[in-house]
Amino acid sequence: MCVRSPSLGRDRLPAPGEVSANGSFGAALDLSGDWLLVGAPGTDDEGAGSGAAYLYNRYEGGENAWGLVKKLVPPSGYAARRSGARFQW
Repeated sequence: MCVRSPSLGRDRLPAPGEVSANGSFGAALDLSGDWLLVGAPGTDDEGAGSGAAYLYNRYEGGENAWGLVKKLVPPSGYAARRSGARFQW
């Protein structure tokens, strides 16, 4: 996946190795300054289709190198909720 913005140009953002093709990594995106939230609603950490979101920072991997800060998963019991399918702030 690539992240593109007028101020950032185009940067590659690899999916974490744990996300399968069915994980739908990149189904939802929200970019705010140096922070990027990426949804993966098909992941199964808390049950089938529970979903997850991955928080990246533009400098976490070095100068202008996007790096994963934290993986966010729903509480247990959220199977089939597809967390990370969309974001609302």
